[in-house]
Amino acid sequence: MIFFAFYKLSMMGGADLFALLILGLANARVQPLLFGGLSEVGLEPLVVVLYASVSIVITGVLNLIRNLRHTKGLPFSVRLLLSMTGKRIKVRDFVNSKFLFPLTEVDSQGEKRIRLSFSIDEDDREWRDKYRELMMEGKLSGEDIIWVAWGVPVLPFIFLGYLLSIIIGIPIS
Repeated sequence: MIFFAFYKLSMMGGADLFALLILGLANARVQPLLFGGLSEVGLEPLVVVLYASVSIVITGVLNLIRNLRHTKGLPFSVRLLLSMTGKRIKVRDFVNSKFLFPLTEVDSQGEKRIRLSFSIDEDDREWRDKYRELMMEGKLSGEDIIWVAWGVPVLPFIFLGYLLSIIIGIPIS
């Protein structure tokens, strides 16, 4: 039920929800190689989500360390969120990418503004086309730097969490 709420709040995509549902039905009880306490009582899907969440947090912290120096002059909360979730990239690289969503929005006059999130319903192709058009109009240069966020599903992190749960379990008995 919690995962369905995440899906309805656009915090998780449909494929992620489906994967967790299938995982819960197919692997309600798995005996890990090392620590199997919570898996024995049927909490395997929660262990997977725990490990997936930890891997997402680790990725965010690594991004924070890498990007914080590029956010000087912004309010502290914006600096933290942008540094954890964003990546700086040249516009020409962005228009030739996939699965990236701009956090730097550019209007038709060439004015830039930072947003801190995007909707899972957005189409990255439309954004690339818009920025390509802005480059052709001369409002953006291919060398301009913008902030983008990776629009990857949570699925790779769920997969990593699943592998860790099979190998490690959770060291609580």
